[in-house]
Amino acid sequence: MLYWYEKDRRRGVYSDTYCQSINNHIYELLRLDLVDCFILFTCSVEAAMKREYEEALTQKRGSKMNEKDVAETLDIYNVVIVEAKRNVPNLPIFRIDTSELSIKQVGQEVLRFLLPTICRRFAVPVKNFMPYSPGLLKKNAGSVPYFEEQLKLKGHPSLDKLTLMGVTKINDTLEQEDIYLDTRSDDQEIIRIRKDQRGLSFMYKGPAKDSIFSHRNPLTFYIEKEDMDEILKSYPVLLTLRKNRECFDASFLSSDMDYSTIHLDSVDGLGNFTEIRTRGSYDKTHTRQLFDLATRLGFGLSDVVEGSYLSLALKNK
Repeated sequence: MLYWYEKDRRRGVYSDTYCQSINNHIYELLRLDLVDCFILFTCSVEAAMKREYEEALTQKRGSKMNEKDVAETLDIYNVVIVEAKRNVPNLPIFRIDTSELSIKQVGQEVLRFLLPTICRRFAVPVKNFMPYSPGLLKKNAGSVPYFEEQLKLKGHPSLDKLTLMGVTKINDTLEQEDIYLDTRSDDQEIIRIRKDQRGLSFMYKGPAKDSIFSHRNPLTFYIEKEDMDEILKSYPVLLTLRKNRECFDASFLSSDMDYSTIHLDSVDGLGNFTEIRTRGSYDKTHTRQLFDLATRLGFGLSDVVEGSYLSLALKNK
Protein backbone atom coordinates (compact mmCIF):
# COMPACT_ATOMS: atom_id res chain seq x y z
CA MET A 1 0.00 0.00 0.00
CA LEU A 2 2.80 2.40 0.83
CA TYR A 3 4.38 1.63 -2.52
CA TRP A 4 1.22 2.27 -4.56
CA TYR A 5 0.37 5.51 -2.77
CA GLU A 6 3.92 6.79 -3.29
CA LYS A 7 3.80 5.84 -6.96
CA ASP A 8 0.48 7.60 -7.53
CA ARG A 9 1.68 10.63 -5.55
CA ARG A 10 4.59 11.00 -7.97
CA ARG A 11 2.14 10.88 -10.86
CA GLY A 12 -0.01 13.61 -9.35
CA VAL A 13 -2.98 11.37 -8.53
CA TYR A 14 -2.78 12.20 -4.81
CA SER A 15 -1.50 15.26 -2.98
CA ASP A 16 1.40 15.14 -0.52
CA THR A 17 -0.96 15.92 2.36
CA TYR A 18 -3.39 13.14 1.45
CA CYS A 19 -0.60 10.56 1.07
CA GLN A 20 0.93 11.54 4.41
CA SER A 21 -2.46 11.08 6.07
CA ILE A 22 -2.86 7.61 4.52
CA ASN A 23 0.72 6.68 5.43
CA ASN A 24 0.12 7.63 9.06
CA HIS A 25 -2.85 5.24 9.19
CA ILE A 26 -0.70 2.47 7.70
CA TYR A 27 2.09 3.15 10.20
CA GLU A 28 -0.44 2.86 13.05
CA LEU A 29 -1.46 -0.54 11.71
CA LEU A 30 2.18 -1.64 11.44
CA ARG A 31 2.79 -0.59 15.05
CA LEU A 32 0.28 -3.24 16.14
CA ASP A 33 3.02 -5.78 15.35
CA LEU A 34 0.67 -8.23 13.63
CA VAL A 35 3.14 -9.57 11.06
CA ASP A 36 6.08 -11.80 11.97
CA CYS A 37 8.35 -10.65 9.17
CA PHE A 38 8.30 -8.68 5.90
CA ILE A 39 10.77 -9.83 3.24
CA LEU A 40 11.25 -7.87 0.04
CA PHE A 41 12.98 -9.58 -2.89
CA THR A 42 14.62 -7.27 -5.40
CA CYS A 43 17.33 -7.40 -8.02
CA SER A 44 19.26 -4.91 -10.10
CA VAL A 45 17.79 -3.41 -13.24
CA GLU A 46 20.36 -5.35 -15.28
CA ALA A 47 19.46 -8.66 -13.63
CA ALA A 48 15.74 -8.01 -14.12
CA MET A 49 16.18 -7.34 -17.83
CA LYS A 50 18.37 -10.42 -18.26
CA ARG A 51 15.87 -12.67 -16.52
CA GLU A 52 12.95 -11.29 -18.51
CA TYR A 53 14.44 -11.14 -21.99
CA GLU A 54 17.56 -13.34 -22.21
CA GLU A 55 15.65 -16.37 -23.54
CA ALA A 56 12.93 -14.36 -25.29
CA LEU A 57 12.45 -14.49 -29.06
CA THR A 58 12.23 -10.71 -29.12
CA GLN A 59 14.18 -8.16 -27.11
CA LYS A 60 11.39 -5.58 -27.38
CA ARG A 61 10.72 -4.04 -23.97
CA GLY A 62 7.24 -4.19 -22.46
CA SER A 63 5.17 -1.24 -21.33
CA LYS A 64 5.93 -2.08 -17.68
CA MET A 65 8.96 -4.35 -17.85
CA ASN A 66 11.60 -1.93 -19.05
CA GLU A 67 14.69 -0.29 -17.61
CA LYS A 68 12.95 2.98 -16.74
CA ASP A 69 10.00 1.44 -14.91
CA VAL A 70 12.09 -1.10 -13.01
CA ALA A 71 14.50 1.62 -11.87
CA GLU A 72 11.56 3.74 -10.69
CA THR A 73 10.09 0.75 -8.81
CA LEU A 74 13.38 0.17 -6.97
CA ASP A 75 13.63 3.84 -6.09
CA ILE A 76 10.08 3.91 -4.71
CA TYR A 77 10.69 0.82 -2.60
CA ASN A 78 13.89 2.36 -1.23
CA VAL A 79 11.98 5.47 -0.13
CA VAL A 80 9.10 3.46 1.30
CA ILE A 81 11.34 1.15 3.35
CA VAL A 82 13.38 4.01 4.79
CA GLU A 83 10.25 5.92 5.82
CA ALA A 84 8.56 2.82 7.22
CA LYS A 85 11.56 2.01 9.40
CA ARG A 86 11.83 5.63 10.52
CA ASN A 87 8.18 5.79 11.55
CA VAL A 88 7.97 2.24 12.95
CA PRO A 89 11.29 1.46 14.69
CA ASN A 90 12.26 -2.22 14.89
CA LEU A 91 9.90 -3.12 12.06
CA PRO A 92 10.90 -6.65 10.96
CA ILE A 93 11.32 -5.78 7.30
CA PHE A 94 14.25 -7.12 5.28
CA ARG A 95 15.36 -6.67 1.71
CA ILE A 96 17.16 -9.44 -0.17
CA ASP A 97 19.01 -8.55 -3.36
CA THR A 98 18.69 -11.66 -5.53
CA SER A 99 20.80 -10.33 -8.43
CA GLU A 100 23.73 -12.70 -7.87
CA LEU A 101 21.99 -15.42 -5.82
CA SER A 102 20.79 -18.87 -6.77
CA ILE A 103 17.38 -20.09 -5.60
CA LYS A 104 19.09 -22.10 -2.85
CA GLN A 105 21.07 -19.05 -1.70
CA VAL A 106 17.89 -16.95 -1.62
CA GLY A 107 16.32 -19.57 0.66
CA GLN A 108 19.36 -19.43 2.94
CA GLU A 109 19.14 -15.64 3.12
CA VAL A 110 15.45 -15.87 4.04
CA LEU A 111 16.30 -18.30 6.85
CA ARG A 112 19.09 -16.01 8.07
CA PHE A 113 16.60 -13.17 8.56
CA LEU A 114 13.50 -15.13 9.48
CA LEU A 115 14.82 -17.49 12.12
CA PRO A 116 16.28 -14.88 14.55
CA THR A 117 13.19 -12.70 14.07
CA ILE A 118 10.78 -15.51 14.94
CA CYS A 119 12.92 -16.53 17.90
CA ARG A 120 12.83 -12.99 19.27
CA ARG A 121 9.07 -12.69 18.78
CA PHE A 122 8.28 -15.95 20.55
CA ALA A 123 11.17 -15.89 23.04
CA VAL A 124 12.72 -19.11 21.72
CA PRO A 125 16.28 -19.48 23.10
CA VAL A 126 18.89 -20.13 20.40
CA LYS A 127 20.25 -22.98 22.51
CA ASN A 128 17.07 -24.93 21.71
CA PHE A 129 17.96 -25.36 18.05
CA MET A 130 21.26 -23.74 17.07
CA PRO A 131 23.71 -26.44 18.31
CA TYR A 132 22.03 -29.11 16.20
CA SER A 133 22.59 -27.48 12.83
CA PRO A 134 26.20 -26.97 11.66
CA GLY A 135 24.83 -25.02 8.70
CA LEU A 136 23.02 -22.54 10.95
CA LEU A 137 26.07 -22.24 13.19
CA LYS A 138 28.28 -21.41 10.23
CA LYS A 139 25.73 -18.99 8.78
CA ASN A 140 25.22 -17.10 12.03
CA ALA A 141 28.92 -16.98 12.87
CA GLY A 142 29.58 -15.66 9.38
CA SER A 143 27.24 -12.74 10.05
CA VAL A 144 29.19 -11.65 13.17
CA PRO A 145 30.84 -8.31 12.25
CA TYR A 146 34.19 -9.20 13.85
CA PHE A 147 36.53 -12.16 14.15
CA GLU A 148 38.75 -13.52 16.89
CA GLU A 149 42.30 -12.26 16.42
CA GLN A 150 44.94 -13.71 18.70
CA LEU A 151 48.61 -14.51 19.10
CA LYS A 152 49.48 -17.72 20.95
CA LEU A 153 52.89 -17.95 22.63
CA LYS A 154 54.83 -20.62 24.53
CA GLY A 155 55.25 -20.01 28.25
CA HIS A 156 54.11 -17.26 30.61
CA PRO A 157 55.50 -13.76 31.09
CA SER A 158 56.64 -12.78 34.55
CA LEU A 159 53.98 -11.28 36.79
CA ASP A 160 56.35 -8.34 37.34
CA LYS A 161 56.09 -7.43 33.65
CA LEU A 162 52.30 -7.59 33.81
CA THR A 163 52.30 -5.41 36.92
CA LEU A 164 54.62 -2.82 35.35
CA MET A 165 52.38 -2.67 32.27
CA GLY A 166 49.44 -1.96 34.56
CA VAL A 167 47.20 -4.78 33.33
CA THR A 168 44.55 -5.88 35.80
CA LYS A 169 43.28 -9.35 36.50
CA ILE A 170 39.68 -9.79 35.37
CA ASN A 171 38.62 -12.64 37.68
CA ASP A 172 39.88 -15.52 39.79
CA THR A 173 41.75 -18.33 38.06
CA LEU A 174 39.27 -20.29 35.94
CA GLU A 175 39.38 -24.07 36.02
CA GLN A 176 38.13 -24.95 32.55
CA GLU A 177 37.16 -28.22 30.94
CA ASP A 178 36.71 -28.01 27.17
CA ILE A 179 34.84 -30.85 25.46
CA TYR A 180 35.64 -30.72 21.75
CA LEU A 181 33.00 -32.27 19.51
CA ASP A 182 33.55 -34.01 16.20
CA THR A 183 32.00 -31.86 13.47
CA ARG A 184 32.77 -34.49 10.81
CA SER A 185 33.84 -31.64 8.58
CA ASP A 186 37.08 -30.91 6.76
CA ASP A 187 36.67 -27.15 7.27
CA GLN A 188 38.69 -27.05 10.53
CA GLU A 189 35.70 -25.70 12.40
CA ILE A 190 35.67 -25.99 16.19
CA ILE A 191 32.61 -26.91 18.23
CA ARG A 192 33.06 -27.27 21.97
CA ILE A 193 31.31 -27.19 25.31
CA ARG A 194 33.13 -25.38 28.10
CA LYS A 195 32.69 -25.91 31.84
CA ASP A 196 34.09 -23.47 34.39
CA GLN A 197 33.00 -21.48 37.44
CA ARG A 198 30.76 -19.31 35.27
CA GLY A 199 28.67 -22.26 34.09
CA LEU A 200 28.33 -24.12 30.79
CA SER A 201 28.76 -22.53 27.38
CA PHE A 202 28.52 -23.75 23.81
CA MET A 203 30.94 -22.30 21.28
CA TYR A 204 31.26 -22.56 17.52
CA LYS A 205 34.35 -21.16 15.77
CA GLY A 206 34.51 -20.99 12.00
CA PRO A 207 37.53 -22.12 9.98
CA ALA A 208 40.78 -20.29 10.73
CA LYS A 209 41.67 -17.77 8.03
CA ASP A 210 45.20 -17.28 9.36
CA SER A 211 47.42 -20.04 10.77
CA ILE A 212 49.08 -17.71 13.29
CA PHE A 213 46.40 -15.12 14.15
CA SER A 214 43.36 -17.41 13.91
CA HIS A 215 40.80 -14.95 12.44
CA ARG A 216 37.93 -17.27 13.31
CA ASN A 217 34.32 -16.05 13.49
CA PRO A 218 32.97 -17.02 16.95
CA LEU A 219 29.46 -17.78 18.17
CA THR A 220 28.90 -18.42 21.89
CA PHE A 221 25.91 -18.83 24.19
CA TYR A 222 25.30 -20.28 27.65
CA ILE A 223 23.53 -23.61 28.09
CA GLU A 224 22.20 -25.76 30.93
CA LYS A 225 23.21 -29.26 32.00
CA GLU A 226 20.24 -30.83 30.20
CA ASP A 227 21.19 -28.93 27.03
CA MET A 228 24.70 -30.33 27.23
CA ASP A 229 23.37 -33.88 27.59
CA GLU A 230 21.25 -33.47 24.44
CA ILE A 231 24.09 -31.89 22.45
CA LEU A 232 26.43 -34.73 23.36
CA LYS A 233 23.91 -37.14 21.81
CA SER A 234 24.29 -35.33 18.48
CA TYR A 235 28.10 -35.13 18.26
CA PRO A 236 30.82 -37.66 19.10
CA VAL A 237 33.35 -36.33 21.61
CA LEU A 238 36.69 -35.74 19.89
CA LEU A 239 38.69 -35.08 23.06
CA THR A 240 38.56 -33.23 26.37
CA LEU A 241 41.15 -30.69 27.52
CA ARG A 242 41.51 -29.27 31.02
CA LYS A 243 43.32 -26.07 31.82
CA ASN A 244 43.70 -23.27 34.34
CA ARG A 245 43.28 -19.77 32.90
CA GLU A 246 44.17 -16.39 34.32
CA CYS A 247 42.57 -13.47 32.45
CA PHE A 248 43.93 -9.91 32.31
CA ASP A 249 42.37 -6.82 30.75
CA ALA A 250 44.72 -5.32 28.14
CA SER A 251 42.31 -3.10 26.21
CA PHE A 252 43.78 0.12 27.66
CA LEU A 253 47.26 -0.66 26.24
CA SER A 254 46.24 0.41 22.74
CA SER A 255 43.47 2.77 21.66
CA ASP A 256 43.22 0.66 18.51
CA MET A 257 42.52 -2.65 20.29
CA ASP A 258 39.09 -2.88 21.92
CA TYR A 259 38.13 -5.95 23.94
CA SER A 260 41.78 -6.98 24.28
CA THR A 261 42.76 -9.56 26.88
CA ILE A 262 45.82 -11.56 27.93
CA HIS A 263 45.25 -15.18 28.94
CA LEU A 264 47.79 -17.20 30.89
CA ASP A 265 46.88 -20.84 30.30
CA SER A 266 48.23 -24.02 31.86
CA VAL A 267 46.89 -26.87 29.72
CA ASP A 268 47.07 -30.46 30.95
CA GLY A 269 49.37 -32.47 28.71
CA LEU A 270 50.40 -29.48 26.57
CA GLY A 271 52.10 -27.01 28.92
CA ASN A 272 51.94 -23.26 29.56
CA PHE A 273 50.80 -20.75 26.96
CA THR A 274 49.99 -17.06 26.70
CA GLU A 275 47.24 -15.82 24.42
CA ILE A 276 46.94 -12.16 23.46
CA ARG A 277 43.47 -11.60 22.07
CA THR A 278 41.55 -8.81 20.44
CA ARG A 279 38.78 -8.30 17.88
CA GLY A 280 39.59 -7.86 14.23
CA SER A 281 37.39 -6.95 11.28
CA TYR A 282 37.70 -7.12 7.53
CA ASP A 283 38.85 -3.51 7.37
CA LYS A 284 41.06 -3.53 10.48
CA THR A 285 43.54 -6.09 11.81
CA HIS A 286 46.12 -5.78 14.58
CA THR A 287 49.17 -7.79 13.53
CA ARG A 288 51.68 -5.11 14.51
CA GLN A 289 50.00 -4.32 17.83
CA LEU A 290 49.87 -8.00 18.82
CA PHE A 291 53.56 -8.49 18.05
CA ASP A 292 54.47 -5.26 19.86
CA LEU A 293 52.58 -6.38 22.95
CA ALA A 294 54.23 -9.82 22.82
CA THR A 295 57.65 -8.14 22.70
CA ARG A 296 56.79 -5.97 25.71
CA LEU A 297 55.88 -9.17 27.56
CA GLY A 298 59.33 -10.62 26.76
CA PHE A 299 58.44 -13.01 23.95
CA GLY A 300 60.26 -13.47 20.63
CA LEU A 301 59.35 -14.93 17.24
CA SER A 302 60.53 -18.38 18.33
CA ASP A 303 57.80 -18.37 21.00
CA VAL A 304 54.93 -18.03 18.51
CA VAL A 305 52.68 -21.10 18.36
CA GLU A 306 50.53 -21.91 15.32
CA GLY A 307 47.12 -23.53 15.66
CA SER A 308 44.51 -24.06 18.35
CA TYR A 309 44.76 -26.13 21.51
CA LEU A 310 42.67 -28.72 19.72
CA SER A 311 45.12 -29.01 16.82
CA LEU A 312 48.07 -29.18 19.24
CA ALA A 313 46.38 -31.92 21.27
CA LEU A 314 45.52 -33.95 18.18
CA LYS A 315 49.16 -33.80 17.05
CA ASN A 316 50.22 -35.17 20.43
CA LYS A 317 47.79 -38.11 20.36
